[in-house]
Amino acid sequence: MNKVFRWVANLPAPLFVGVFWAVGFLWNIAFNLFAWYVCSGPISQGDFDPPQSVYDYVTYIFLAPLIETTLFQALPYYLLNKIAFFRSRIWLIILVSSLAFALSHFYSIGYVFFSFFPGVLFMTGYYLRQGKHPFASIYMVHLLINTIPLAYELIFS
Repeated sequence: MNKVFRWVANLPAPLFVGVFWAVGFLWNIAFNLFAWYVCSGPISQGDFDPPQSVYDYVTYIFLAPLIETTLFQALPYYLLNKIAFFRSRIWLIILVSSLAFALSHFYSIGYVFFSFFPGVLFMTGYYLRQGKHPFASIYMVHLLINTIPLAYELIFS
């Protein structure tokens, strides 16, 4: 597993973003298929209203990932990494960050469960990209992941 993490960590930034976006996209598909089977409907859309204006799209695509990358990846990593207990347990930093990320998406309990994995994905990526512009990499992954359902909404509604 360490070889895979090292390989991913050393990918050029565009390829890293593409790989992490693809994993997030596949998670969205898999979780929604599961939700259709178990709950007869997609959970990843949550109970939020679709964007109504250009401002909404700009907010969801550009501003939300910027704020969330700051609050749920950069800040927890920076603060918790200063504590020796956490520094030697990166998995705990990933868990705390992911839980906070998931709880911030409390549109429904299903959406909290759905958004936990992207939280793990983002924080793991942030950790792996240390020294290689982790903020920019994860911001781009998050931005692209947010773009897909919004583009779908724009095209098909």
